[in-house]
Amino acid sequence: MSEKTFSAPKTKSQANVRSKRPRFVPGLGDLIDRLTVDQLKEAFHEKIRASVRNEIQDLEHDIDDWAERHRIKFSGRTLRVVIVLAQINYEIWMCKERMQEDPRQYDRWLKRAHQLNGIRNQMKNLLLAKVPSGSRICEASNVSVDDLQDWKIQLS
Repeated sequence: MSEKTFSAPKTKSQANVRSKRPRFVPGLGDLIDRLTVDQLKEAFHEKIRASVRNEIQDLEHDIDDWAERHRIKFSGRTLRVVIVLAQINYEIWMCKERMQEDPRQYDRWLKRAHQLNGIRNQMKNLLLAKVPSGSRICEASNVSVDDLQDWKIQLS
């Protein structure tokens, strides 16, 4: 998601229009998901912290825009979905770290990351449900959590 959706404005009037348009194209679930991942990058990767902060600002802008355009009200349940999404992304992050630390256990951690990704996609789909019907955004597939024993989230 590091690539912008349009080029820099050529005139001052184009710059004013640009500031009102979304900076990224994805739907609300993908925007929030990306924000949680970027937050991890900001916390754990000092070398890219400054550039990640710029992307975080863009994501915050676009999330605000989604909420305003679609009149999205963030309820306690929606906030909980966001928290679960952040937890899942952290856990997937840790799986990737473990895969690099111990190549003998690579398959074990890869399977777990894949299973957790099923919950991640479920959470993104719950956020998509906040957007009025008729949206061009598709639901995330791969919502399977085969054999995942220790993550029993009840939100659907």
